[in-house]
Amino acid sequence: MRRGEILGLRWLDIDQSGGRVLLPQTKNGEGRIVYLNKLAQKVFNDQIARESRAAGHVFANASGPKVSVALRRAAKAAKIEDFRFHDLRHTAAS
Repeated sequence: MRRGEILGLRWLDIDQSGGRVLLPQTKNGEGRIVYLNKLAQKVFNDQIARESRAAGHVFANASGPKVSVALRRAAKAAKIEDFRFHDLRHTAAS
């Protein structure tokens, strides 16, 4: 998923019993379904414990700049150079 799709997720887009995320409209204007592995399902379950579902958004306290800064710091600590959030899409796809 793109960073914006992740940060824009609403609880109503998450089908926990089906283990999937429903994206009603993506960058190309079409909807799609993203199936979750066990680790991704755990992330959502842990997020439920931290966030109020009343807020609507799954990651209500996150922003694009915060995510980018955190990823840069993690990549630097892991001594990974020239890495962006978008690169994760290619890694997951392969």
